[in-house]
Amino acid sequence: MKGLKINTPSKRKAKQQIPTELNWVYKNIDSFNHIKFFDFFLSYDRPTSSRRFKYIVANFISEENKRNEILENYNTWKRKKEAKLYWKQREKQRKDKFMNNFVAMDKPVLLTETTSTSKFDESNSTTTTTTISVDSMESSNTSTPITVKSDDIGIDQAKTLISEAVRPPDEDDYYMIGNMNVSTCFFDFQTFVQSLLNERLLNFESYLQHILSLSSILLVGKNRVHSDLLKLLKNGTEDDIINDVHKKIKMNENKFPRLILMEILDIVQDAYQKKITRIKAARLLLDLTDDQGDLVIRIILCFKRLVEDLPDELLTSTIKEFGLCTSFLQPAIKPLFDNAEKKVVFTWTNAINSEFKKEKNQISKSRPDGCITIINNNNEEKSVCFAEVKTLADRTNHYKLNVDLYRLGIFSKDAIDVNNLNSVLAIQAVGSYLTFYLTQLKNDGLYLMVELDHLRFPMSLNELPQLIGYVDRLYDILNVFEEFCMLPVVKERPSSKKRETMKLSILSPLIEKTIDRSRANCFQYHYN
Repeated sequence: MKGLKINTPSKRKAKQQIPTELNWVYKNIDSFNHIKFFDFFLSYDRPTSSRRFKYIVANFISEENKRNEILENYNTWKRKKEAKLYWKQREKQRKDKFMNNFVAMDKPVLLTETTSTSKFDESNSTTTTTTISVDSMESSNTSTPITVKSDDIGIDQAKTLISEAVRPPDEDDYYMIGNMNVSTCFFDFQTFVQSLLNERLLNFESYLQHILSLSSILLVGKNRVHSDLLKLLKNGTEDDIINDVHKKIKMNENKFPRLILMEILDIVQDAYQKKITRIKAARLLLDLTDDQGDLVIRIILCFKRLVEDLPDELLTSTIKEFGLCTSFLQPAIKPLFDNAEKKVVFTWTNAINSEFKKEKNQISKSRPDGCITIINNNNEEKSVCFAEVKTLADRTNHYKLNVDLYRLGIFSKDAIDVNNLNSVLAIQAVGSYLTFYLTQLKNDGLYLMVELDHLRFPMSLNELPQLIGYVDRLYDILNVFEEFCMLPVVKERPSSKKRETMKLSILSPLIEKTIDRSRANCFQYHYN
């Protein structure tokens, strides 16, 4: 081959994971120079572009004369006025390009849902076609099929957009846990996912962590991690990440006042056993709030509301999503998070979240099932928590549940990016089982979404005493929400630290058009 030669990365250099850049250099080896490099890797800001270019030339161009020539041309060019003009025009081009990547979607895409009645006998399997796509993932509050819209984009173009958006973390801003470099491990995983796309399409049931990683979100659940990610977590495991986050946010360090807890238990049991009326039980619980702290009061009010609203016994196991939200989840969640003095409001909503109204580069017209917002003195809303709900009938529908979890990750990331928030809480409800997640922009290019806890809330008065066993854990979650999600807006972060959100119209060509409940799902919980 004529022109430059590229060094084959040693094992040590291979671990530094820069295949996207090397592949491009290899394909453009005969005409390689700094301008072509900067033009192609448009997602890199100016400092990152220069740093990566010099690193590639210094470490992977084998011919010394050519290496010196390329660097000399670059050093001469960067001192000229044309370089200043180039960077100015390039920055404008970067902004225009990424705004254009998130245009409205207009092409229907059909996904086929396969339901198998027998795992081993194909003759007994049935196939139904459901119209599902981006908008159905964005608004799940309807039982009718929604026509999906998607950009007219091909697989190669989608891969190119992803390769431009996924870039290495800043070496000066790694997330370290002991000897485990989480930042580089995650970038290794992102790179692996890009290579995996050359072999197969992804699906939501089995590859949720892979899909979220393309938007720079690292999802970590308790004992719930894909083997592909686990293999790349060098010098540590997902438990190390969870434990590190939990320690820093002081999970498992809070104890609800024991005397108050015992009094709550006595009142709840007396109400269930009909020794006192619901009205008297509510009044006694309200009396317990005297001289208590804010978070203790919220938990007491949660019990009060549940005593007032829950049926004596659950008369039917068939509960629709609307009824689940209004009759069972709202009495539990609203007293815990609503705060009139601080202008914090929890609502079930089918409205476009406030972050989408501010930014065009969000997933199309996203509507969370529930949202907690803070309203400031200028009546501006900031979303600090999102909720997605499915009935218990959907507990084995891995596609629906994982799409909800995907949506929660994207909602949380967008809220952090738009409002420069410290942390965002997310709640996934399946029936009365609630899983809580906390999302933070930990370090350069790493949005960490970590599971906090998984709790079951009561569906009837006779189940209410069981909630007593979860009170300490609930107290922990409220402490985290108060101390991290309710913090004032942090100082605006450099745009280079943030990463683009890959909207579903870009990902659509890379995702399977079928839905199969038999696919493995490492994020599955077993709901009774």
